[in-house]
Amino acid sequence: MSRRRKAAAAILSALMLGAACELAHAQEAAPSEGSEDAPAYTLEVDSDAPEVVSFEALAARLGSDLGGAVARPGGAAPSRAAIAIRYRERELVVRAAHAGGRVLERAVRAEGDDAAIQREAVLLAGNLARDEARELLDALAARPAPPPRVPPEKPAAPAPPKEPRVDEGYHPVTVALFHPLATNYARPNATSNLSVSLIYGRVGLLDGAALGGAVVYASRGVDGLQLGVAATAVDGPLDGAQLGGAGNLVTGPGNGAQIAGGGNLALARFDGAQLGGAFNLTRGGLSGVQIAGGGNVVTRQVDGAQLGSVNVAGSVDGLQVGVINVARKVDGAQLGAINIAEEVDGAALGVISISKHGIHPIAWASNLQYMNAGVKFSTKYVFTAVAAHTGTIEGDFDNVGVTGIVGGHIPLPARFDVEVQGAVSHLVPRPSQSAKKGNVWVAPQVIGGYSFARHLRVFAGGGVRLPATVDLGRDVARPEVLAGVQF
Repeated sequence: MSRRRKAAAAILSALMLGAACELAHAQEAAPSEGSEDAPAYTLEVDSDAPEVVSFEALAARLGSDLGGAVARPGGAAPSRAAIAIRYRERELVVRAAHAGGRVLERAVRAEGDDAAIQREAVLLAGNLARDEARELLDALAARPAPPPRVPPEKPAAPAPPKEPRVDEGYHPVTVALFHPLATNYARPNATSNLSVSLIYGRVGLLDGAALGGAVVYASRGVDGLQLGVAATAVDGPLDGAQLGGAGNLVTGPGNGAQIAGGGNLALARFDGAQLGGAFNLTRGGLSGVQIAGGGNVVTRQVDGAQLGSVNVAGSVDGLQVGVINVARKVDGAQLGAINIAEEVDGAALGVISISKHGIHPIAWASNLQYMNAGVKFSTKYVFTAVAAHTGTIEGDFDNVGVTGIVGGHIPLPARFDVEVQGAVSHLVPRPSQSAKKGNVWVAPQVIGGYSFARHLRVFAGGGVRLPATVDLGRDVARPEVLAGVQF
């Protein structure tokens, strides 16, 4: 090799060695995002339900979502953002302080079960830590302006305007046999203080009273009283009362009362009372009361009460009383044979009360009724249960029986609880004991429990079993001790 080539090779080797040293020095000077000295993110959690929202429950999932290390605060400052999550009484507040100084904060009402709340916390923290709203605004600002819109050669013809209702003057009193056989035959939309009809009467705006034989109709609203032997109808707002033998109809907002032997129909919000022999239907919210022999339906929220054989509502802030009660959310009480609600913040008393996470198989044993199994229907503070049992101190395992339970649930800290309940048990006689009626006992009881999970709870307690009717065994009160598991 010539001297020139050797010199060139030596110079090239020196340059490569210097570049490698510079690269190694730069890597040592800038710690990685996942190192303990400078984590990408820090997470601080303040929660009144650590079993739901905690650092351990959220850190790994948040780190996976953000693609960076998540550590507790206290060490080096995070290279991207410091995240703080506060969870109190189902309110979730998330704050993200970015390295550049910008601070973002959001507060939401947490809904759903534990897993849903954790997903919502991770999603909200990830959005604020990445500042996705800012990224979206920057991306929109960087887009080129859209080309100018070219108007069509032949614009579409505008829709014809809706024909307004006509105000046809004032008639203090109108009398009709069957409109237009009426004193206001040329002015069907006139305003009237008193409308009297035998079969069918019509006015525009009624400001007073209407007395009708078959149908009373007001096309623009009623401020007063409508009375019809068959039906009354208001094509507009009602501020007063409708009394119809068969039914009442109001298309606009109602404020007052609808009373009918058949049914009442309100196509907008109604404030007041609907009393129907067969049904009441409000397509909107109701503030007041619905009472019907058949069914009551409100498509939105009820602020008040529904009393009928079947009651249906979007949500209820008040009371439902009937054979069957159905609502999405109840903040109050349901009283009926069958109660159905997605969420109940209050009480649901019935033979069967179905709510989200509220149906639990149960099994227990006691010193008086040896083997018991059934189903528990629970809401936040109230529950009912039905069960079958076999093996008793009176009939051994030769007889079977049934038990019904009604009780109240008192949550305690650290997953403990206390339940106070009353049980009624019936011991059924065997076919060979046809002359006997069996035994009926009433038992007040106090039960303590601990929940390992939503569907795994152990309980134990006791009370006293009092005889109501006894054909088998001794007619005496006995102390009872029991223990079991709820799934």
